[in-house]
Amino acid sequence: MTEQIDGLDKEILTALNADARRPFMEIARDLNVARATVHSRINRMKELGIIQGSKIVVNHEALGYGISAFVGLKLSDKATHESIKEELEVFPECIEIHTTTGAYNLFIRVLVANVGELHELLTHKMKIMGILSTETFLILHTHLTRDLVI
Repeated sequence: MTEQIDGLDKEILTALNADARRPFMEIARDLNVARATVHSRINRMKELGIIQGSKIVVNHEALGYGISAFVGLKLSDKATHESIKEELEVFPECIEIHTTTGAYNLFIRVLVANVGELHELLTHKMKIMGILSTETFLILHTHLTRDLVI
């Protein structure tokens, strides 16, 4: 992958990681290149699949979602893997689904307003055939969230 991009591309990605809404003209000025160069490099990286979009960062606690947790799921049969992932996608509380190695077949991240909602999710909503057991890890504080440093 790295042979597809050069130092200028990496600098552009670093600038966009810091602020995805930053105007191309500002990035171009800081990197001492033409705005058209920045624009064409970004379009090329989109075509290569290196850039897959931009996003905003939402403060979930400010919206009332005070509980964030990871939940490890042990499944009874690997054949049910895809159907279980599809069922989990329906829950708005489920914001990440990962296939993993180790003790769990799936590892999900959930956001809920309170412990009562977490209990409801785990004991009632997630009564899905094929889930043998779950283990929940409450996130007390997130010290670092970042993208790969390029």
